[in-house]
Amino acid sequence: FHLLALLLQLFTLHTLTRTPSPSRHALFAANLRLRLQRVLKASKRYDVDKLLRLLQTTDFHAERAIVYGRAGKHEEALHILVYEVNDHK
Repeated sequence: FHLLALLLQLFTLHTLTRTPSPSRHALFAANLRLRLQRVLKASKRYDVDKLLRLLQTTDFHAERAIVYGRAGKHEEALHILVYEVNDHK
């Protein structure tokens, strides 16, 4: 169930970020992305490897870093945060 919900969120985000949209859609996409990040950080009920494969072809760098961290691949996560997201926290 969790993986399906995550996939639906990713699909919705991918669609919203690829189409020109009014600010209302941009706000919805930003909110959905924050919710997705919270789920990725909190839940342990998803297949890390499957999700990483899906995220490889997207622009969701922060989300990919979270999943790498969940997988214990901290160097990969840090590399994404420093060089792709520019998040030095």
